[in-house]
Amino acid sequence: MRGGRFWLRKAALLLVLGAGSLGASATTPAGAPAPKPWTADPDEQFLLDVNIHQLRLGDTVRAYNAPEGTCVVLGDFLTTLDVPMRIDLSARKASGWAFRESNKIAIDMAALKATYGTRSEPIGPGTVRETPEGWCVQTTALSRWFGVTVKPVTSGSMLMLESDVKLPVELAMERKQRAARLHKASFDLASLPQVRVPYRMWRAPALDFVFTGSQKALALPAGLAFAVASPDYMEQAKRATNRGYYFDIFQYDKYAEKNQTPSTSATTLMYALEAQMEDIGREGIERRWDRHLQMRDATIEWVQGVSMRRGVDLQIMAPEGARSPTVTVVVVPNGMRGPDVCEAVKARGFTIGGGYGDLKETTFRIGHMGDHTLEGLRRCLHVTENAIAELAERRHLVRV
Repeated sequence: MRGGRFWLRKAALLLVLGAGSLGASATTPAGAPAPKPWTADPDEQFLLDVNIHQLRLGDTVRAYNAPEGTCVVLGDFLTTLDVPMRIDLSARKASGWAFRESNKIAIDMAALKATYGTRSEPIGPGTVRETPEGWCVQTTALSRWFGVTVKPVTSGSMLMLESDVKLPVELAMERKQRAARLHKASFDLASLPQVRVPYRMWRAPALDFVFTGSQKALALPAGLAFAVASPDYMEQAKRATNRGYYFDIFQYDKYAEKNQTPSTSATTLMYALEAQMEDIGREGIERRWDRHLQMRDATIEWVQGVSMRRGVDLQIMAPEGARSPTVTVVVVPNGMRGPDVCEAVKARGFTIGGGYGDLKETTFRIGHMGDHTLEGLRRCLHVTENAIAELAERRHLVRV
């Protein structure tokens, strides 16, 4: 019996070994070559439209379905999103920032390390693939590094992006769409009825009501307001049944007859107004208007010149034919912030205006009204140009 059990154990062991040999032979036949590593085949390349918030961004990006999942050519991705990053293939590095300066990104393939914002991580196998078009990065890694959700849909030829806030490239497209909706008047102004009126120093206003503040073209501190009402406006106001008190034009008219104000005025500003009226009278109102127009034209010429001299794409917000003689709003290129321009100019001894509301991040303002002179304006523009050029060089925004 002991001999029989021994041979049974030997037979069971042989069966197990035989099964292992059969399994190994089925998986990798003896002498068969190892499977080839994945390489990018241009014939299997995808062209994906980039979409975010129902907007299609720029041109298509190239992508591949690698073993780890879909990867997107990094250069295409940066170009479409207008991200100021530089790829140095010889040093096997890429660096820059995306959408906001705090999100600095550095990809070091030599050290196999990616840094984004305050985080860093090792670059795992297959995260970045070498392709004929350059680095091809997994969409999951792009989502982490750039702070936006990147979803490839190769079956639908789309690359879907999701972001809680609007990206700079989106804001730029919206500005272009708004500008495209602006159209010049469809009628010829010369065809409208006209009458020639000889110049007089004073005449009844052509508008019913004109309202302004002291801090604008009068170049006084804020605190005073001025209004002129036509006789027609006064007649219509009489029939208003609920004029209120603060905006009751007749209260102001009654006190104006007595050379008074309806409430206590800023006396120091009244003295300043008297001095300013004397200065305007000495210069002449027409010459003052002409000076403002000359400064506006000089500002427009400067914006166009910066693009040519510095390779920085500045734009004027207002379309041609609707540009104010008092202030010009300048649109900065994607990747640059209006507040940063204002701070850089301030550090050089000049003060320019920031953008308002939704335009704060993308614009700055150049004032050319009041007591500003053409010579002083040109000094300010020279300093502003140097500040913009330095910011553009630092953020790789100079157009070659």
